[in-house]
Amino acid sequence: MQSFQRFHELEELERTMSQLLSRIQSDDAKPQEFDRLRDRCAALQSVFQTVAAERQNLSEAEREHVVASLENLVKLNAIAREAVEAEKQRVSGLLDRVRNAGRRRNLYAGLDEAGGSCDMAG
Repeated sequence: MQSFQRFHELEELERTMSQLLSRIQSDDAKPQEFDRLRDRCAALQSVFQTVAAERQNLSEAEREHVVASLENLVKLNAIAREAVEAEKQRVSGLLDRVRNAGRRRNLYAGLDEAGGSCDMAG
């Protein structure tokens, strides 16, 4: 029964990680949803220590199930990390554009204060 509970927790962690990944990649994700799923993943992570401590008591089939779940979690984690990095890059690009726009605005505002024209007639 104990092993069944651990399998259920691993599967729940997989589902939660999948949901978290879909929220990361969604354009309409709400911060509260992201926080809730991230917190749920953090709460479920204790299953790793439990499974590691109980692994010698698992049957071969149970070990195979755990290994398959862990491999899937590693893949989901890698995909999530890539998605987060892509989002960081996107946000960084947006911030750079905003900063550059502010600099141009300040430059143009300075021209207005200086008279806004340059007489090249000499």
